[in-house]
Amino acid sequence: YYKSSLPKLAPLPQPPHTTNTGTKQIGGASLQSPVHKMATVSDSLVWELVRKNNCFLIKQFGNSNAKVQFSKEPNNLYNVHSYKYSGLANKKTVTVQPAAEKEMTVVLSTTKSKKQNKPAAFTHKTVMRKEFRKMAKAVKNQVLA
Repeated sequence: YYKSSLPKLAPLPQPPHTTNTGTKQIGGASLQSPVHKMATVSDSLVWELVRKNNCFLIKQFGNSNAKVQFSKEPNNLYNVHSYKYSGLANKKTVTVQPAAEKEMTVVLSTTKSKKQNKPAAFTHKTVMRKEFRKMAKAVKNQVLA
């Protein structure tokens, strides 16, 4: 008896959703629109954005007014806060880390410049289990290539 006295509410409109082909469907009508991808941004613009403030920046003050800046960012081999060694601002970066599995294994991870707009496929990790001289030569060849 209470249900009949309440007014009937109209159903809420459904939000538009994008199909795999890039068409937006609103109700029964479909609108053509491009599928949006993550934009690629130049290295210098990224450096200008993260140069003064980011979560990886470490500022050390010495005895004088000299200030040294270090960085904890991934893919920064020297841990120096500069454009040259930045792992965030450069498209091609390299990291060499010890593997947790065994004592004599190394993980070499490189970034692919063609995969900048696909974060899941951005890094390529290679586990090396060779003796030291062969491993050093293989790392050198992959870095210079």
